Amino acid sequence: LCFVNDRFDEEISKASKTRKGMRWYDREYVLPDFASTFRGSVRLPEPLKRKHEAEEMKKIEDEMDALNEEQERAEVAEEAQQLVDDSEEAAANENAGNGGKKRPEPEPKKGKKRKRKSGKKKSVADDDDDNDAEENDSDEETDHQRLKRLKAEREAERRRREREAAEQQSLALSVERFAVSEVLFRPSDIGLGAGGVAEAV
Repeated sequence: LCFVNDRFDEEISKASKTRKGMRWYDREYVLPDFASTFRGSVRLPEPLKRKHEAEEMKKIEDEMDALNEEQERAEVAEEAQQLVDDSEEAAANENAGNGGKKRPEPEPKKGKKRKRKSGKKKSVADDDDDNDAEENDSDEETDHQRLKRLKAEREAERRRREREAAEQQSLALSVERFAVSEVLFRPSDIGLGAGGVAEAV
């Protein structure tokens, strides 16, 4: 929990300019309640925890954006290659003397078919079939749906942790984590006249 900081003066100066709970060394020591827990534990303060979660979500979003861009580039390259293949095939047919014959048309690209609305009223059986089809389509989760689900799960987890944290007693520790160990090197800070570790070696 405590550590030696070789930049003590610099970190103390920065601590006065940074809000408590947002410093990289800020922690909370959770006291045991001696009912369900008999040992203390260390956790991140809520502001620092939210900052880390926001950075993690930003990283996930950047990875998804990069993946989408890669898929788009792959689709564009595939379409371009298809056009080149079609033009080469057409040129080969003309050179083979098939000018009088009807040139084969390129195969249509496979894509999602749009459902056309008809004027006929759907029956109950048709509605059931449509619902089954929608359920089958919904089995495949898109990137947007996955990101939305992750955000909802993280928000629910954050609220649960906040409720649990509100029920626990904790001690906020900040510069104390490395200020305590300074006594080993400068005992005069607490009024002792003994020499420090560096002098004793």
